[in-house]
Amino acid sequence: MLQSLLKKKAVWIVMILLGSLFVVTAVSADTATGTGWVEAHGSGVAGLKGNIDRLHINGHGVLYYYDGGQTDTPHVTGVGRKIELPNGWVKWVGFHGSFHLEDADHVKVVLHGRDIDLYASGTGSIWLRGHGTYTHGRADGTIVHGLWSHPDSTDEMPLE
Repeated sequence: MLQSLLKKKAVWIVMILLGSLFVVTAVSADTATGTGWVEAHGSGVAGLKGNIDRLHINGHGVLYYYDGGQTDTPHVTGVGRKIELPNGWVKWVGFHGSFHLEDADHVKVVLHGRDIDLYASGTGSIWLRGHGTYTHGRADGTIVHGLWSHPDSTDEMPLE
């Protein structure tokens, strides 16, 4: 009986320790709150969702766009084959160009590729996976510089 009680305590201690590691990871991640802007350069995956004041993204790869609010028409230049998917997403395969969007609500944009240059302002979330750098400006005037997360990371940088 004593061994059973000690095993239960050991399990609880391990669970508490693992839980505290998760909290430390979440708190120490590069995150920001408030409406803001971000500028990023790199290769991997750059994605964002939210209400966009202005978005400009260049690069090479596969670009995805979803408009969940009022119909907003992006300005797309360059090459790539546009495919309208049945779930409301639009996909550009072999994308090599620029994507611009202004005053759009409830949108999602993802570019998976290389030589990505991104500027976005508004309210929402952005995630950057791969290799690159970013600068994030918060509404309070704070500027944060950082590196893109490891490709397997699930951290988001909220802009809301």
